[in-house]
Amino acid sequence: MVHSPGVLEHLAQGNDASRPHIEMGFAVSTVFGLVPFLAGCAVIGLISLALKFYQRHHF
Repeated sequence: MVHSPGVLEHLAQGNDASRPHIEMGFAVSTVFGLVPFLAGCAVIGLISLALKFYQRHHF
């Protein structure tokens, strides 16, 4: 997680030299890196809870 600002900057920059260099702060990297990861984990957790509830009450 410590290296995520550099990784996101590298991915956003790409290999195109005509684009300006992008500098991202830690807060921006957190919003675009950690928040989608946590949201995905929450969705997977909700799906698993729904399946568990469905199996418990229908079988």
